[in-house]
Amino acid sequence: MLSKEDYKNYLDQIIQLENRMAYAYKECADKAEEGFVKKTCINLSNAEAQHVLMVKELINLFNL
Repeated sequence: MLSKEDYKNYLDQIIQLENRMAYAYKECADKAEEGFVKKTCINLSNAEAQHVLMVKELINLFNL
């Protein structure tokens, strides 16, 4: 059975991954020359940033 701390560690790992993905997409957008690619990468970066907020809300909701 997983402990409360196990769940917190898991969610912290998800936050780290989502932050890395947001950064990677932002880097891609910064280097992209084609407008469609740049816009897509920016949208993906923003989506990853929103995922971070959602996971943080879960942590707060479950008081982890």
